[in-house]
Amino acid sequence: MSTLENGQRRSNTLIKGTEGHRIWNDLNVLDGEPVIEKTRFSALVQGSSTLDAYLQEHGVDTLIITGCLTDVCCESTARDAMMLNYRAIMVTDAADTDADHNAALTASYSTFGDIMPTDMLIGLLTGR
Repeated sequence: MSTLENGQRRSNTLIKGTEGHRIWNDLNVLDGEPVIEKTRFSALVQGSSTLDAYLQEHGVDTLIITGCLTDVCCESTARDAMMLNYRAIMVTDAADTDADHNAALTASYSTFGDIMPTDMLIGLLTGR
């Protein structure tokens, strides 16, 4: 697949109704929980979504970032989070650990925020 085709495939996942746009089947979204859609790789870039306004309204200052493409949407959101003065934590073991994933984790840790495995993050959040 060419770079242009790969880029188009990734961009198509941002279109409502496409396979890549839907919520992951195993994610249990409870009634009343917010679902915020985005139209760009970064959930925080201007015009992409209402996420920043929602976070500001609810006093959220720390983001836990995870997803299936660490080097695309996750890294884009982490970078913008840092630029908007959020604390960003990228989950290290919630996606494939290929070269692109590891490169994105390295970039995140060196410049944009923290990284940690799921068990460590849950332990810190729950005091275990």
